[in-house]
Amino acid sequence: MARPSRSTDFALALLIGLAVGTYSSMFTATPLAIELHKTHIVARPVLIASPPGA
Repeated sequence: MARPSRSTDFALALLIGLAVGTYSSMFTATPLAIELHKTHIVARPVLIASPPGA
C-alpha cells in the first residue's frame, strides 16, 4: 500500500482542525452570546421613523 503524500497529510490535518475548531467554537460562543444578551450589551437595531407624509 502506498504512503499518502505530504500534501495529503497536510490537507487532512487542516480538515480535522477546521472541524474541531468549529465544533468547539459553538460551545465557547453560545454562553458568551447569552451573557451579552442578558446584560443588554448586544446592540439593538435603531428604528428610523419615516418623515411625515411619506
